[in-house]
Amino acid sequence: MKGVDRRIFCTDLTDRSAIFGGAKELEKLLRERAEAGAKLIFAVTACVPGIIGDDVEGVCARVSSETGAEIIPVLTDGIMNGGATQGRDIAYAAICRLVDMSVRPEENTVNLIGYAEEPDRGFRKADECMKLIGGLGLNINCRFLHENTADEVRMLKKGGINLMYRSSLACRKEAGCLEKLTGIPFYPDAMPVGIRQTEEWIEGFGSFMKVPEERRKALSAEFRKEFDELSGKYRDALAGSTCLIYVVTTSEIGWLMEILGVLGMKAVGICCPTENRWSMVDRRSVEGLGVPVEYDVDFDRLREKISSEKPDCLIGSSIMISRAEIPHIYISRPLPGVAGGFEFAKRLVRMAQVSRL
Repeated sequence: MKGVDRRIFCTDLTDRSAIFGGAKELEKLLRERAEAGAKLIFAVTACVPGIIGDDVEGVCARVSSETGAEIIPVLTDGIMNGGATQGRDIAYAAICRLVDMSVRPEENTVNLIGYAEEPDRGFRKADECMKLIGGLGLNINCRFLHENTADEVRMLKKGGINLMYRSSLACRKEAGCLEKLTGIPFYPDAMPVGIRQTEEWIEGFGSFMKVPEERRKALSAEFRKEFDELSGKYRDALAGSTCLIYVVTTSEIGWLMEILGVLGMKAVGICCPTENRWSMVDRRSVEGLGVPVEYDVDFDRLREKISSEKPDCLIGSSIMISRAEIPHIYISRPLPGVAGGFEFAKRLVRMAQVSRL
């Protein structure tokens, strides 16, 4: 699975195959890959094999028995097996067939679920995940799924608990799916972002893992010191300016409000395009902020808000902000820790300087 982008091969079914069946093409390709030295092959179906009823499982079993390669069918054709959401679950189930269920958890060892390397170099350098986990005296067994080898997946149960790297419904669903398939429980709170979340997570997860109190306090103090030092660098850099926030979810903006407080920038409103379970709206997370919140805000309503509130800039996690006629900056949830929030602060200050807010 490592370097999977260079290890994807296709049967390239033709119109004739779609009429008379594509089993021959599949068998030919599987044998070619096995003869080339592949020890593990996932045969993932698209729509056509599902429509015409190809016996993918039978072909995989036959070629596997004759070549010795481990071939796992992943029936995600979208015809008999549902859509993208079901396909994701089917893929996890297929991958988890590799997990050695006899492996015992190692002490102070965890898995990271939903990990993906940040493509932005600045934010990638601000990832403090290892500082958080290592600071509690814990080790990471597997970053699932991130360019894993088959052996890394087989040893997944060395991690006694799964940690969600990101806070999203998809990541939470993945963690729940893995718990059902492998028996590895997941910690309910995702890796933290911002100083308040970080301090609470260190205390909560540290206590859960029976990390000594003095170690938990020392790590919290280290992050608090980092936050205070970075705050000093950006304190009141945008004092007197205002912004309107347009985010997909209100459940993950605590870190943003912390950064705006440091910068001295006032939020005149928080808007969300939808309010449903997929956007993970959390009204409690914005209570007490003193900032008006409005849900189900489409772009026309957003323009009305911009016209009435007259903010200096728009901060948002929806691509619709690119249509705004005022300075705007896109945000996503920073990586774990406190440094990622200040990477955003640096970019917001730079935008303000260019836009002469």
